[in-house]
Amino acid sequence: MTPAEEIDSGKGSVKTGRWGFYILTFALVFGSLLIEVLLMILLNETFWYKKKEINVNLADPIAEIPRLGAPMYSPEIGRRKANPSSVSDAEMEIHVRVAYGDAFFQAIQRMNNPLIRLEMLNEKGETVFSWEASNAQKKRDHLNTWENSLFSRDFEYPVKTSKAHDLVLYFVNSPDVLEDTRFLAMRYRTYFAVITAINFFVVMLVYRGGMRPLGRIAGALSHPPEETPPIIFSPIHEAEKAYNTLARSTRLVRSHSEMTDRWESLDEGKMLSSLEDREIFWTPALRTIRLGMSYRSVFWIPAVELERGSWDPVIEMDEREIGLFNQDSFLSLMEKTDTPNLVWESHPEGKLTRNPGGQGSRPWFLSKVFQKEKLAGFLVATPRGTRESCRLDLPYFQNLTAYLSQILTRSLERSEQLDRERFEVSIDLSASMGHDLTNILATGKLELETLKTAFKRGIVQVPDEKRPAVEAAVEGLRKTTVLLQEVVNVYRAFSFTREPRWEIMELSQTIGEVMELYRHSTSRPVTYENLSGDEKVEAFADPRLVKLVLFNLLANATQAITARQRDSKEPQGKVEVDCLYKEGQAVFRVMDNGTGFRDTEGHRLEGVALDHIFHFDFSTKGKQGGLGLAWVKSIIEEIHPGHLKPSNREGGLGANMEVYLPIPTDEEREKAETNRPFA
Repeated sequence: MTPAEEIDSGKGSVKTGRWGFYILTFALVFGSLLIEVLLMILLNETFWYKKKEINVNLADPIAEIPRLGAPMYSPEIGRRKANPSSVSDAEMEIHVRVAYGDAFFQAIQRMNNPLIRLEMLNEKGETVFSWEASNAQKKRDHLNTWENSLFSRDFEYPVKTSKAHDLVLYFVNSPDVLEDTRFLAMRYRTYFAVITAINFFVVMLVYRGGMRPLGRIAGALSHPPEETPPIIFSPIHEAEKAYNTLARSTRLVRSHSEMTDRWESLDEGKMLSSLEDREIFWTPALRTIRLGMSYRSVFWIPAVELERGSWDPVIEMDEREIGLFNQDSFLSLMEKTDTPNLVWESHPEGKLTRNPGGQGSRPWFLSKVFQKEKLAGFLVATPRGTRESCRLDLPYFQNLTAYLSQILTRSLERSEQLDRERFEVSIDLSASMGHDLTNILATGKLELETLKTAFKRGIVQVPDEKRPAVEAAVEGLRKTTVLLQEVVNVYRAFSFTREPRWEIMELSQTIGEVMELYRHSTSRPVTYENLSGDEKVEAFADPRLVKLVLFNLLANATQAITARQRDSKEPQGKVEVDCLYKEGQAVFRVMDNGTGFRDTEGHRLEGVALDHIFHFDFSTKGKQGGLGLAWVKSIIEEIHPGHLKPSNREGGLGANMEVYLPIPTDEEREKAETNRPFA
């Protein structure tokens, strides 16, 4: 694989820019080869001169040639020197043999004599005659071996002697210096090997330290701007590592930006429900994560699904892979830590482990995602690249999950802010309507009293036989007006959240009053029972707000029973309320046998999913609504330092709501006994 291809782009190998890398590589290789050729030429020339020096100084080949005295020149030799074409080579050889003697030429023919050729020069130094021994090639092959030669075996050198100034004698390597020249050849081969190794090291250093990183980075940077920045596999150079850091950061920033755009495009009025929707938020968000971070696949496993005992993740790509690991082993692994894990999953066994599982193992990124302090779900991703690359990617996955937690938390906070704004509007509306309704009811009560007085004084005459019925009707209207006033006072209490009035209140008494009031305000076929008993359970709270909370809970319980009775009249509707001390607080419980807490699709809510019932827009009635439980949560948790515990009853029928309130301290009891005001 070429450096330009050793890059993960998420869509295959990046091949753009490979030819530029090839050209640079070819130039580097060609330059190194050129240096090698020049080195060989230089070493060969130096070796040739050193070898000649050894032969001349140590072997002295001239001394071994017999009768190389003053020659006896013939006129033909003189004519040949003056005019080379005047005498043939054959005739010239005869005259030269006569001039220097046969013993000289016979010595040349011996195999151990390194002389192989001679040339005759004229006065101008020009060669006019050349003669080579018949066994010259054999001498070359025999005396010029690879052991005493460097790069070629054509070594021969010319020598001029003062004894025969017109002759140039050519010698090959002398047999007397074979060991010396062999040692010289070994030494120069060592020079060549060392210099070649240095050259190769320099070339590799330049290649790996400069050209290869530049080629890989250039290949990575040539990706289209709209695609994910690729990651270089197995980076060696610091420049490659720096690029990978930049690419990972770019991926993360791009994913953050796209997820933010997706989040901001959601309907603000339905923020939380949109975030929980698979098609509206999670499927596009997972696609953004997969493409932005270049993962093979991404999964979202809601905590709600796992608490229900189901295994229904939202999957982006490679759906078959989610079945490779066991649900129980996955949960046991994730319960051990809150930080992201790089887990290697073994394909044959399908188990999750922090250690590599062999040849078929694949890395998994696993992390918990929180919404505020509560677990929202698990984000799972299968990254690309080598094991080391995956470990380097893990901090960016951690940042991604942290940002996802931030989005969920910000969405919840924005929804809560919207709820608070709605609460403020509701408070103003409650105060205004309560005041207006109170005035209307007061006027009605006054008119009824006036009518009763008129009956008594005889101002209004009614026949005696009809008088009891009329008086009974007037008294009924008066009681109804009083009941309406009590109901208005309960709902009007919501306006007191801005200035709560703390008292030591007895819960059993309050429960009895509210249940009696609610029993008269509804015509539903539901039985209401107070199970508080004789034990006094005291709480330190605002009685008006506690009555409002209980009234809302009774209303919700009644509606749940009515919804259940549309399908089955049995069992008879029943709401039970009791109070007790629990966990160091005063608690009252509202229990019904209605439908229980369910989502819009009819599934029973469990665990963290039960928090959804307190959202402003939560409703199981198939229409917008559900403000009552949002009020309850605001009153108990924000105004009182208490909390709520909703749950579905066992057996699949009905729900429980436990309301925890603070109990009075000794100081508060002392103030109550001395009629001192509470702070």
